[in-house]
Amino acid sequence: MSIKQQFSKIFVRNVTILDCAVWDRTRGPVGRSWSVDVEWHGATDEEGVVVDFSAAKKIAKKIIDEQFDHRLVISEANVRQLSDGRTLCVPYLSTAPENRFLLDTYPQSLTVVGEDIFEELSTDACSKLELLVAQAIRAESPANISHVKVKLSWHNQAHEPHFFNYLHSLRMHSGNCQRFHGHSNVVEVFRNAALDKSASENVARALDGKYLVTPVYAHLPSPAELQKHAELLTGFEFTTDNHMWLKYEGTQGEVRVCAPRERVILMPEESTIENISEWIHKTFFSECTGVEVRGYEGLNKGALYP
Repeated sequence: MSIKQQFSKIFVRNVTILDCAVWDRTRGPVGRSWSVDVEWHGATDEEGVVVDFSAAKKIAKKIIDEQFDHRLVISEANVRQLSDGRTLCVPYLSTAPENRFLLDTYPQSLTVVGEDIFEELSTDACSKLELLVAQAIRAESPANISHVKVKLSWHNQAHEPHFFNYLHSLRMHSGNCQRFHGHSNVVEVFRNAALDKSASENVARALDGKYLVTPVYAHLPSPAELQKHAELLTGFEFTTDNHMWLKYEGTQGEVRVCAPRERVILMPEESTIENISEWIHKTFFSECTGVEVRGYEGLNKGALYP
């Protein structure tokens, strides 16, 4: 008996959350969080199935986790290979000095893409990045899959004034959170169980675009370190007056960051969302009663304090 095959499509909404940092042309690195929806197009099998939902979701999440999530997405034009096998991430010449970061890191913490993707990302559109993610998923999908479509969606409150982005690194994390990456999300401040939009916006503006680390990251580079970078940085100047040098080491490797001082917030503890929520409360509302801070780490997850 012949098996009837037909072309069909399946979809899975909110397969995962993609949290990363994007090396923006004008803003320097910015935190980004997208919800990921995926479609698979292909011929059905003898059961009339394109691909089992659980298998499809597992493939998509694996590819996103391994190739895009908790990484710095950067243009190939902004990377310089160092002699020790590491990668130096340099800013665009068009990036204003107050947003110029320098990152010396290990290659697996980066997703290096074409400059055409950044032309679009600079407008906060992401159709070309969606296509890149879709191609990566398609490459690992069953042979009957002819096409994969990916949709990256912002937070449903992305246009609210208390929406913002931040950068961080969790050096003691056992997984990929130790990489230089970021998130975009809202922060919510409640007074007597009612959302205080004005207070929420004030906190969001204070944290927007900041790199959140602890003082133990502070590092004074040696002349040899500075010389190694200087040879690849014609046209740029990173002074200790305007920039702060930071260094940390996790199980995946060592990361060195030169960040504009105005873009760094030094917290007393590691910048987990639990500690961020507590820090917000103690920094902005220490003398207030009835205040609860709801901090988000990307989409749909976070911490409350107290």
